[in-house]
Amino acid sequence: MNAKKIISYTLLGIIAALIAVVIILSFVTKKLSPAIADVATTQEISSPTEITISKYEDSKEYMYRMQKANASVDENIKNDYELVLKKFNNLGYFTYMQQLFLGLGDFKNEIVYGKTTSISNLHKETNGYLVEFVYSSDQILKDVNGKAYKNEDGNEVKFSKLDIFVDNSNEVSTYKLYLKTYTSDDTSVYYTYNICANVNSLYETCNDFDKGEKMQGKLA
Repeated sequence: MNAKKIISYTLLGIIAALIAVVIILSFVTKKLSPAIADVATTQEISSPTEITISKYEDSKEYMYRMQKANASVDENIKNDYELVLKKFNNLGYFTYMQQLFLGLGDFKNEIVYGKTTSISNLHKETNGYLVEFVYSSDQILKDVNGKAYKNEDGNEVKFSKLDIFVDNSNEVSTYKLYLKTYTSDDTSVYYTYNICANVNSLYETCNDFDKGEKMQGKLA
């Protein structure tokens, strides 16, 4: 076999290997946001006692409450409750090729300590929906590796609500999960979880609830 054939076969082998790598990276995914599951695992937060979808309009709040206890006897609430969980858990999945083209390689879905806003203020955000996961017992905050997050004093952090505000966007962007770690809704949020996601699917689900007139009760 002459040198030209050897070089040709080598190049073909390299090209084939590159194509194989591209194909693999086009299917292998990485999640850039945490999950909430019906069954808690070492890497997931347990399912909430209640999920609420709310919007603030004309100085009033409209809310749809889905309580897990009612889901066992009301098929509509059960389906809506599970749908919101599914949409939230599906946030942040990207293939490695998508991460490459979107420039997400350096993104860190990390927990950040620092005073930001309050849960009460989140309920007054406009032009979108607030999705709130409510817990009857405190949940341990876990990092991206599923390990219990510890503050600078070496103590575990516990929270009773997890909130995300979703807007009418169909683009990949960064969002914050707001964690209520104290008893008062007026207490400032000190822990946020940075995620990267396209929230359009979750927004559309909230909007469907809104159009279906499920968001009742005008709250002052």
